[in-house]
Amino acid sequence: MKGVFMVKSVHLFRFKITPPDDVLLTDFHQHEQGSLFIPIFGNLSIHLEDHLFISPKGCSTWIPARTEHRAQAIGVAEGVKLFVNDKLHKLPDHPCSINITELSRALIKDLSSKDDKELNMSFQQMKIKVLIKELEQSIDFNPYSIALFKDHRIQFLHKEMMRAPEKKIPLKVWANQIGMSERNLSRLIKKDIGMTFSQWKNQLYMFLALKELLRGKSIQNISISLGYESDSSFIYQFKKTFGNSPMQYLKKQNEKYNIKLQHHKIIS
Repeated sequence: MKGVFMVKSVHLFRFKITPPDDVLLTDFHQHEQGSLFIPIFGNLSIHLEDHLFISPKGCSTWIPARTEHRAQAIGVAEGVKLFVNDKLHKLPDHPCSINITELSRALIKDLSSKDDKELNMSFQQMKIKVLIKELEQSIDFNPYSIALFKDHRIQFLHKEMMRAPEKKIPLKVWANQIGMSERNLSRLIKKDIGMTFSQWKNQLYMFLALKELLRGKSIQNISISLGYESDSSFIYQFKKTFGNSPMQYLKKQNEKYNIKLQHHKIIS
């Protein structure tokens, strides 16, 4: 991944990941500037120490400066990445998802289609400022993220549940495994991640469901792998979380975010 251009303290990179290099994009690392991952085609998974994010086409992920992270492509992925100096934005000091609006898409398409020889730097700087302002107004709620437990006593819990979500082990059983009462474990979880175990569990299932849906798995396979009693109960929960059924979600995503970068100018 190489830089396309730099406008003062903003760097824009284009990337394209294709098989067999689509599994691991980076090792854990951090930057002195904040990072915006913006997939144009395909989807990304962003790993942090205490969160996992999915960055589907049409939704960017903001990683503040000096935050350990790594990025992973979900199949073939293509898009842009912005490095932004802290002084140039009012984006949050914590990672979050950011919707890509019509204006943001148009600016991204324009900026990513030019090389150094085509750039009017002052004009590009104005576009970058407008893009950042637009992103600042588009912070999303996070169905695209899942919190990971920070307390070392319960970190095994999210690892085991992500490994085998279909088992649906009750909280009481987990509590017994670590020699703690169910009530105390429930309190510890809420203190650690700011939500109840039930709320977190529902978020986890939807996070995993979206990731598998974007990988191309069928509704039936996803429903079974997550331990739902029926396809309809899975579809109901998905629609409750994302506002659309799984198939409607994919259809709208493909219709709404159909941006094509100029392939002959993509630097991989």
